[in-house]
Amino acid sequence: MFELLVKYYKDPNHVVYHLVILAGIIAGIVRFRKLSGSSRIFLLLLVITPVVELVSFYCAVHYRDNRFIYNPFNLLQFSLICFAFFMESRRMIIPLIFTTFILFTIVNSIFFQPLLSSSNSHVFLLEHLFIIVLYFMYLVSCFKKTDLGPLRNYPLFWIGMGWLVFSITSIVSFGFNNIIINGSYWDLIADWVKRISNYILYLSFCIAFLLPQKSLNDITAGK
Repeated sequence: MFELLVKYYKDPNHVVYHLVILAGIIAGIVRFRKLSGSSRIFLLLLVITPVVELVSFYCAVHYRDNRFIYNPFNLLQFSLICFAFFMESRRMIIPLIFTTFILFTIVNSIFFQPLLSSSNSHVFLLEHLFIIVLYFMYLVSCFKKTDLGPLRNYPLFWIGMGWLVFSITSIVSFGFNNIIINGSYWDLIADWVKRISNYILYLSFCIAFLLPQKSLNDITAGK
């Protein structure tokens, strides 16, 4: 196990990536009692993420394949994201989006990309497209509240912004990777852009956990 950890953290990107996640976890745990419901869901996702990363690395080393870990994790990840946005906005279209996503995943797994043995790129792209939609739906809900106050005071605004940057980067990078040569100058740039968007995503969690936990539900309840 120790040798596996040494091998994993020899990559500076893994070190920085997990340090950013650790900072978010610490911030979330310290302020746990004050966190909103949606922030607690994202804290759970933050705790699960590095564990899945390490298990996936182990499987990649020992079994030469970690897709049977990553693909189910993406389903869990999207489930938690949908739940968090639903808790905040209570928009009934969110369960419909989630149901559509699950049905698409089932059909894609049966006819095109088996869930446990392929890269599931179709599901990956749809997930990030839906995340962008969820965030803009949240912003619409915010703009409808005349007494909302500054958006920067709302933790889901920051986490959603992090997901927006990461999702757009993921979609663009996926298409970009199909037209560039591996190991080329542009491939290096694309890799760094993806890394930075990953850092931005998890830094947004840390920012959100440290903020006063304002919620759209508080406005509805007259708090």
